[in-house]
Amino acid sequence: MEKDGLVDFHANDPISSFKSMMESCYCYGGLTKTNSYILEFRKELGDDAWNEVFDEYSKFLKDNYTVEHNVGTDNEGLTYNRLVPRFDNPNKDI
Repeated sequence: MEKDGLVDFHANDPISSFKSMMESCYCYGGLTKTNSYILEFRKELGDDAWNEVFDEYSKFLKDNYTVEHNVGTDNEGLTYNRLVPRFDNPNKDI
């Protein structure tokens, strides 16, 4: 389900869906435990699993990826960001 360390966009199991939303939140500056987009997953996963996945995957993202801003613009003028592997990436697998 993962490509280059990130979750496949079409993943449909609860943990992969949670990680995918975390990627999006990280990409747009909102990867916090209080972000409403990821709090939805807490009910489905339960507190223990949610906290474990959040702690591990947020560290993984921050250690291995940086955000490239304004990589594209849609027809309404909205700009998009993307995650790119860090140059100083300690994880040589991505």
